[in-house]
Amino acid sequence: MPHRLSHEELLEKYLELQLRVTRFSAIEQELINTRDQMDQELEIYKRLNYFHTDALKLRHIDHLVDLATEAILDIFETEFGYCYFEKLDEPGGAYLSMEGISRRNEKIFKESLDHLRQSIEDSELTLMDQDDVKEKLQVEYFSSLIVSKKIIKSHNYELTVIAGITKEKEYIFRKYDQKIKTLFSIFLEPLEAFVSNVISSEKISEQLHQIQDSERELRKLSMIATKTSSGVIVSNPYGEIEWVNQAFVNTTGYELAEVMGRKPKDFLQVGAGNDSTLISQFSQQLWEKKGTLVTIKNRKKNGDIFYNRLEITPIFDDNGILSNFIAIQQDITAEQQYKIDLVRINNRFEIITETTEIGIWEVDLESNSTTWNSVLQKMYNIEDTEGLDLLKVWVDSIVEEDKQGVMSVFHQQVTTGSPQKIQLEYKVNIKGRGVRNFLSTSVIEESSGTRKLLGTSVDQTKSKHDAMMILEQNKELKKTNQELDQFVYSISHDLRSPLLSIKGILNLINDGIWTDNHQHYLSLIEQSVDRLDDTILEILDYSRNSRMDEKKSKIDLKKLIDNILQDLSHISVGINTELNFEGSNEIYADELRLNIVLKNLLSNALKYHDNSKEWRYIKVLVKCTKSTCSIIIEDNGEGISAENMKLVFDMFYRASTTSAGTGLGLYICKEVMNKLNGEITMDSEPGEGTVVQIKFPINE
Repeated sequence: MPHRLSHEELLEKYLELQLRVTRFSAIEQELINTRDQMDQELEIYKRLNYFHTDALKLRHIDHLVDLATEAILDIFETEFGYCYFEKLDEPGGAYLSMEGISRRNEKIFKESLDHLRQSIEDSELTLMDQDDVKEKLQVEYFSSLIVSKKIIKSHNYELTVIAGITKEKEYIFRKYDQKIKTLFSIFLEPLEAFVSNVISSEKISEQLHQIQDSERELRKLSMIATKTSSGVIVSNPYGEIEWVNQAFVNTTGYELAEVMGRKPKDFLQVGAGNDSTLISQFSQQLWEKKGTLVTIKNRKKNGDIFYNRLEITPIFDDNGILSNFIAIQQDITAEQQYKIDLVRINNRFEIITETTEIGIWEVDLESNSTTWNSVLQKMYNIEDTEGLDLLKVWVDSIVEEDKQGVMSVFHQQVTTGSPQKIQLEYKVNIKGRGVRNFLSTSVIEESSGTRKLLGTSVDQTKSKHDAMMILEQNKELKKTNQELDQFVYSISHDLRSPLLSIKGILNLINDGIWTDNHQHYLSLIEQSVDRLDDTILEILDYSRNSRMDEKKSKIDLKKLIDNILQDLSHISVGINTELNFEGSNEIYADELRLNIVLKNLLSNALKYHDNSKEWRYIKVLVKCTKSTCSIIIEDNGEGISAENMKLVFDMFYRASTTSAGTGLGLYICKEVMNKLNGEITMDSEPGEGTVVQIKFPINE
């Protein structure tokens, strides 16, 4: 009579079952945590993108610094942020922004962080834990800090960015680690570019005003030809008006009687002007007895503003004594406005090329002289182009496999003189920067008998890499989400099904149905427990393969396969097994993963044998060379249809109608072989049998 399990034995099995269910719940939670972490990182990149979008719109440095401080709290979800900017060549040109610091702590925090900023050198990003902070600042209220201080010599400014967590609130915020440090460096790189761009924009704007002021003063000392349609002013040696023509009256609205004896600057010019500079320049011209051309901003009698170009000619008598000035007046408002608009357009174009990092080059096809803009010089890591043959520098930088094709296209463009734009993608090898991917656009320009090749170059190495990374991450994320949904649904069903079976049998027992069939009920419970155990073991195999690194060791394949067959002896009764080797049976590989694959494949070959055949067999052939190993498992079992063959490696797919498994086995085998950089193939015929082959690299 079969042994009847005691209460203690049943309780032991029940507790073991509960332990396994708990382990599964932990694994399920780990998967959920992984998904949440990926979602969190994706959100960080989205917030970085929003920051970039907002930063590009700003034109004032204090607004940009404030935005950066707010972004530190928003993107990295930290306690407080500190951003300090200072123009090193401008007294009082410092700006500080702090966020997340309470009013009661603001003063002491500012003093400590200012001291930290002053004490550290210009360096790379630094991660400081509580001990580092205490040693550096002699204070204990900071838990951890991320510090970056940069002295940008090209624009002569300092930018210090600090993110931190206090000991008081360290339990709320995530502790800084290398991943946060990496994300912080990704945040800082474009921030430095944004700051540089804003400074460049401010400098260009200042230069434009200087150019306009200088142009007005210089034009006052320039000479122009007299035109009868222009206004004429005759003044005495002191600059007081003696006579004006009708064109002057028409232009300014002032009659002769209104301006007689007055100096034009007293009623025409807008603002006082730089009289000392004008007098000095004018005196020099008088000393050399030369005329002067000036352009000034004037106001008509009715208040309208106009730009006036004056040709001032000193008149000397026979004795060389100054007697009069004759000024020829011309309204050039339209011309001046056009020039201002042109300077504005050029200014915007320069900002765009700097911001978007577009290199601009020009080759004079007659002399082969080449010029580059500052962006292209920076791209090629060149500070000074004096004495350099830039055309040769460019040709020599093209990698050999691309050089012939690129030069052929440009030669054809030059010889044919085609006005069509040409775009080329090629690689260049730049000293100090390595191989980069460039996209160049060129066009032929002909003007005044000269031919030039104009073009732009864009370094798209990072954009290509980022695009590929995003596509790969999206692909992996989509695959992970799909597998996770399918995994949770199927595993919950496979775990719950045997539990419900056990519960139903226990209900029958509790209802008193316990006659001679009690052993049958216990056998059903045991079968359900075995199914649950198999499911959990497959989940463990899947988890190990997903999270463990490859670990190679010396393996005796004969011993490994014999041990697996011994473990499966309870399902191999009546089935003949044959094991053959070609080459050595000892290899270096990942034993844990190889054991998972072979156990799954041998188990399938034994489970799905054909009971209608008298001679049932499994043949295992191992072929190993110095670099690869191939294991072929052949059986004459049920076989698999062509339709099912397409899906056997999918998660949770059951190809056999007699299968009681989860459908994870072959999916796990495929994932394991991917980890081993190997492959798995299967060939099968219904009623004839199946041949499975795995092939993977090995190292001696």
